[in-house]
Amino acid sequence: MSYNRQQTMNGQSTSGEGWTGLINSMIRLTNAATIFSIQQMQNGMEMFRDSRGVLHRMTHSIDSISNAMTGEMSDSNKSSVDQMNRMGMAAVSATTGGSEPDEEYRQGPEILTGRKR
Repeated sequence: MSYNRQQTMNGQSTSGEGWTGLINSMIRLTNAATIFSIQQMQNGMEMFRDSRGVLHRMTHSIDSISNAMTGEMSDSNKSSVDQMNRMGMAAVSATTGGSEPDEEYRQGPEILTGRKR
């Protein structure tokens, strides 16, 4: 979507021309990042009450941001990101002994609080 004198997703008018458009974009990014950070802190506080829900929401949020950023990259950079992601996932798999993340996910409350069900 082009932001050249169009509407943002929430209907606000933008000016995508020159420095004004760049500054408006930086303001939108800063505001979104601030509120996102506050939301993630709230999620962290809820971890003790609903660890599965919080982990799902946080994973979804982070994946959405990663996908949006990758979507703005050139094909060669997307390929680099894919390779780096595969290496990262292999490292996680190696450090968890190949166990599925769901195994640790189900243990979430016990790991965080030291309590057993």
